[in-house]
Amino acid sequence: MIVQNHLLKVDHSKDLVFVPVSINYDRVIEGEVFPNDLLGEGPIKESFFRAFKQMISVKKNVGKVYVRYGAPCSLNHYLVAQLAALRVTR
Repeated sequence: MIVQNHLLKVDHSKDLVFVPVSINYDRVIEGEVFPNDLLGEGPIKESFFRAFKQMISVKKNVGKVYVRYGAPCSLNHYLVAQLAALRVTR
């Protein structure tokens, strides 16, 4: 929805930039669902808010938490590169 709204704007002077974020921790909080996956039971819908809520509700120590940020990705640069690739392949 955010990308769609950005593309519908006439003024593209402001760029939309995505920053990949990885959050890892020593203890696997969702470890109890892995056996269910192996048994073929329906998957639990994953989301950032579910993981965050579960992390807050757990009273046990989860160990160290590692947050890593990837290189920012510009939507405008990505679209220009994709258009250039389309022109080359045609």
